[in-house]
Amino acid sequence: MTQALLIVVEKVKQGLIAGKKAEVVFFDFTDAFGRVDRKCLLYKMAKEFGITGKLFLHVSSFLTNRFARVKVNGQFRD
Repeated sequence: MTQALLIVVEKVKQGLIAGKKAEVVFFDFTDAFGRVDRKCLLYKMAKEFGITGKLFLHVSSFLTNRFARVKVNGQFRD
């Protein structure tokens, strides 16, 4: 994780030095969508927040056919 962050920082720095604009979006998917209607979430991302293109496709792909489990007292629960 640290190496990935350093790479992003370096790319942003290089872009800014070259006079380009830089935008970065970070997501923490750690149990973020366990109880959320994923179709509704994707709809809101596209319609209300204007997230489209590769970023939308990446998030959509990440949320599709995923399962969440919780470990309680050593046992997994779906």
